Parts: sequence; structure tokens; C-alpha cells
Amino acid sequence: MKLLAAVCILLCAAALLAQTSPPPKPSPHPRAAAVRVDLHPRFAPGQVLRYAIEVETTTEGGSSGVVQDSAASGRLVVTWDATVRIEVLSPEAGSTAAMRLRTTYEKSSAIVHSDTYDPATDAVVDQYKHLEGRAVEFVLDAQGKVMSVQGLGELLNDPKAVNDAKQWIEQLSSGPSGAGRPGHAGVMIGQQWSAAQPADGLPLAGFVWRTTAAYLRNAPCPRADTSPQQNPAPSSEEQCAVIATHLGLLPPKSQHPGASDPLRARGVKATGTWTGSGGSTSYVSLRNGWVVSVSQIGTEKMNVTLTSEHGDSLRYVGTVRTRTILQLVPD
Repeated sequence: MKLLAAVCILLCAAALLAQTSPPPKPSPHPRAAAVRVDLHPRFAPGQVLRYAIEVETTTEGGSSGVVQDSAASGRLVVTWDATVRIEVLSPEAGSTAAMRLRTTYEKSSAIVHSDTYDPATDAVVDQYKHLEGRAVEFVLDAQGKVMSVQGLGELLNDPKAVNDAKQWIEQLSSGPSGAGRPGHAGVMIGQQWSAAQPADGLPLAGFVWRTTAAYLRNAPCPRADTSPQQNPAPSSEEQCAVIATHLGLLPPKSQHPGASDPLRARGVKATGTWTGSGGSTSYVSLRNGWVVSVSQIGTEKMNVTLTSEHGDSLRYVGTVRTRTILQLVPD
């Protein structure tokens, strides 16, 4: 369904905004603060974090060809609200892992609006409601990378969605774009860094997601009742590093990109165009490196034709816009 595709795009973009990069290079701004800080999150067994998440995904477009879904044409808006509890656990005896994170969807609900009749709307709402009460356990190494997962396959049967979920938890456990990771000198105000990663989830091959991030300033951490877009309350005692990140999809070197490896293995050819961009503002606690809040927007536009080895074709033209707000909820 187009909804699930849109959500996968969103999760992938969110994770890529926080991909690990090489040690940042200092920005040549002479006024940049000389104090370096470690933004790598410091977790300890027994700690519990709780995040409130709001995701709004707007999909516009339609398909044509031998397989055409009339319900996929038009405009669909899905708003997902969730509360996720994250428990920090000790690694199992004899394991080489650094820690385990158990995530539980304490609340999960969605509202769907469509300008055309879509018989699958109720099923979409039920899918999000089905997440409520479910738990997934991630085993991570010392760098915050996911080593193994338990319970995720029962919730998501799409391999790409599973991978995106892993990247999301790595974002929370490894810090913004690898800034201040163990063994690095930390980052300072005014510093910039970048990273690139292949866009393996797209039907077209050769695209690369590139992120650029900057440590803008220190500011009071937003409270749970304060939107990241608003000015945080001056009375807030805890200070946060404010990180701005931009995400862009770089086209392949070839002017006529072909199908991705998974599609090509199934005998499917792909042609067309795909563009994407986004940005986020993150507040990261200077005290413990925890992600306090993230506000993010993104847009992807696609015009892709898939052709089977039998000559049957399917064309999809559309736009996906996403808005995400993630906020750490105090105990």
C-alpha cells in the first residue's frame, strides 16, 4: 500500500539524518567556541527513557499500467501518535554486546484522511493500533550499532522497514551524525560535518543520501510541553546542544539509472527519476548525550516505471511529504 511505502521513506530519511560519519572537521569560524563536548549518549542499565512521537505523512500521486490501484490516486494524510518506552538492559552473560535496549509501544494510534474512497483505511488504522503493547529488543555494540533484534519481524514483514527501524534505534544510541563518539575529540559550536550512504531502499540504483550537520549553539532543552519550533522556556535548567541537519538525495553518475539489485534479481527493469530533501533540528543533552527532541521535515518526488521480464509495466508518479516531532518525556 502507498501508506506503508510512505512510512518506510520517512523512517529511512529519519535514520539517514543521523548516520555515523568520520570525525568532524572544525569549521573555520574564528568565533566558534573552543570548548569541545561529547554528544555520545551515556546509558546505564536500569535507565528508562520515554519518547512521544508524532508523524504526519502526506502522499499524493497515482499509478498506471497493467496493475493499477484506483485507491492509490489522490491525496492521503496519515497522522501517527505514539509513546515509546525504552529500557536500558545489561548484555547477557558471555555476550560481546555493550548493552540491550528494549522498546515498548505504550501507545499507538493513527488518523487517516483521504480525498478518495480507500477500503484499506480501516486496515491501516488497525496496523498502527496493533503496535500498542508490543516490545522489540535491540542488542547493540559499543558504537551503538545494532547486532541483533528480537520481536521486530513479528511487527514488520518488510525487510526494508525492519532495517529502517534498526537505523532509528541507532540514531538514539549513537548520537547525531557520530558527533562526539568515543575516541573522537568531541565537537564544538560552529563545527560542521557530513556523511554519505547509498540509498539502497530505492527502486533505482546508484542514488546516495548525503547529510550535512552543524553544531549551532547551546540552548535550554525544550520541555515535553514545548514544541521544538518554539522558544524553550527560559526557566529550563538543563542545557542542550542544538544540531541542524540537512539531507539531500544525490543522483547517480549515470544519466539513465537502472533497477536496484533486488529488482534486477527478479527480472524487473526500472527507469525514471527520484528526488529527495529534508532537514531537522535536534536538541541533545549536554549532561548525558540523550536526544531530547527532534523536529524534522522531508519531501520526496518520484516518477518511476517498473517493467517485468514479460513486458508488463507499472508507472507511479507521486510526492511524499513528512513532518516528524520526537520529544523526550520526563518521568
